[in-house]
Amino acid sequence: MANKAGTKLEPEIKISSETPPAIMIHAANDPYTYKSSLLYFQGLEENKIRAELHVYAQGGHGYGMRGGLPSKSWPAAVSAWLNYEGWLKPRKK
Repeated sequence: MANKAGTKLEPEIKISSETPPAIMIHAANDPYTYKSSLLYFQGLEENKIRAELHVYAQGGHGYGMRGGLPSKSWPAAVSAWLNYEGWLKPRKK
């Protein structure tokens, strides 16, 4: 999504008032850079689109829910964000 220098988004990535809210989850030690998401987050913020960006210290690439890594808590972050956005309905008992 970012140019090779990681300084701007590729031209085909368009952000407008119609762009939906987003949550992005990364590990800092992922060989695929989190900088694209940082740039996307900044673009969303500039367009007043709700967004969250989480960058965990460790996790690598494709960490899923591997135990012992800080990135293991990503499902809770996504759940909290979805709740806050009103996209999760309470379960009926």
